[in-house]
Amino acid sequence: MHEFLKQIYFDFCLKNDMPKNPIDNDAYLSADDYLHGVFGLTHSQLTWLKNYVILWDATNGGEDI
Repeated sequence: MHEFLKQIYFDFCLKNDMPKNPIDNDAYLSADDYLHGVFGLTHSQLTWLKNYVILWDATNGGEDI
């Protein structure tokens, strides 16, 4: 499940042109970083990220069970 969730997240960030991490420009920020930062996200982006965090937490932090 872990790799699947990471791939979904990467696809979302790529398709929504999310800003990348200023320290590591090849990586995206965490969903929590986007939710708690000032990025001017749309309502649908905020909703998607909130639901992603809920799913991530519900699957034991994405750890393979």
